[in-house]
Amino acid sequence: MSVPLAVLVIEDSEPDALLLSRQLRSGGYAPAITRVESAAGLTEALSKNVFDLVICDYRLPQFSGLEALRMVLDQ
Repeated sequence: MSVPLAVLVIEDSEPDALLLSRQLRSGGYAPAITRVESAAGLTEALSKNVFDLVICDYRLPQFSGLEALRMVLDQ
């Protein structure tokens, strides 16, 4: 039986997010992935959901991974 897992993925590459999802599934999880790639998308996702896990790319075109993680911690 797979373990449900609400995952926020802050990532600009959809293929990378899909790879992450496959890896989580192969590890015995049933990930419900929400992917965002902008500060506005992150703010919206954080206001509507509670996540078990946040995974963030370090380099994003619109803002940095450190800025994104600061936003998550401030919520």
